[in-house]
Amino acid sequence: MPAKSKAQQQAMAIAYASKKSGKTPTREPSKSIAKSMSKSQLKDFAKTDTKSLPDKVADYKLEDMSDLDLSYLEGVISKFAEYGIDPELFLKHNQA
Repeated sequence: MPAKSKAQQQAMAIAYASKKSGKTPTREPSKSIAKSMSKSQLKDFAKTDTKSLPDKVADYKLEDMSDLDLSYLEGVISKFAEYGIDPELFLKHNQA
């Protein structure tokens, strides 16, 4: 699954590097992400090319989303469940 923003890719890369080296990251959100995701999941996000990514993903409210957006969001949340990732934790860390 590719990263959605440069900030997300950077946090995932830090978490991946720490997991690869066996050290624990000292700062959030990388610290929580490293604990909740496997090394292969982190690698998938960390290897995303950042050239075309926004610096940060804008915040959206559910009432502003179309039915198509909501069905996409439901699909993304189901993917989180497949990987064993808590969507609330993940979204919380990507608001920074």
